[in-house]
Amino acid sequence: MARDSKLAGLGLVGLLFVAGAILFFFPEPATSGIGVMLIIAAVIIWVIQRFL
Repeated sequence: MARDSKLAGLGLVGLLFVAGAILFFFPEPATSGIGVMLIIAAVIIWVIQRFL
């Protein structure tokens, strides 16, 4: 059975967002920075998939 590309993309967006949120709450500045970058990447990917 073929997967829908938008559905697969939402899984990636969700994974990036959750990983970013987890990393953001670690007290180390490097992990917080990486977490913020992952959250921003997830939002950008979601916007591109949603509106393009």
